[in-house]
Amino acid sequence: MKSITLNTVRFITSDDVYHYTVDNRPLQDLESNDEILKVQLQRQSPLTTGDVGDANITTGASGKTTVFYNSPLTVDRAVTLNTTNPQDGDLVRVVRTAGATGSSSLHVQGGGATPKVIAAGQWVDYEFWGNGLGIWMETGFGSL
Repeated sequence: MKSITLNTVRFITSDDVYHYTVDNRPLQDLESNDEILKVQLQRQSPLTTGDVGDANITTGASGKTTVFYNSPLTVDRAVTLNTTNPQDGDLVRVVRTAGATGSSSLHVQGGGATPKVIAAGQWVDYEFWGNGLGIWMETGFGSL
């Protein structure tokens, strides 16, 4: 029996299309002498919060996280992006609905990301870029 050690299994997502690579080779290139290598990938389930309320939050380890603010903000609040154990390709979406009124600001920050303030009725997306950068990059922004 032949044993194969995998050094790197990567999970990359863009526009909800999933791509898997092993040691920087696409899975379809991993056949050898009629043998097909089967790779089982485990990834934490996507996390969607309910209404965070009038509170600060720090995102955790999840491949795809959506954070909702739907309550009036009485003081400035912050969403701090995970800096403990993010993985390349992790995604975070922060949504401040029209119900999250108030003159207070909602800041998205942390992990090398350029701080962003979002108003009621706006959303912002971030993706973690590990490959030597190790920072969260803004990848989308808009109004609801």
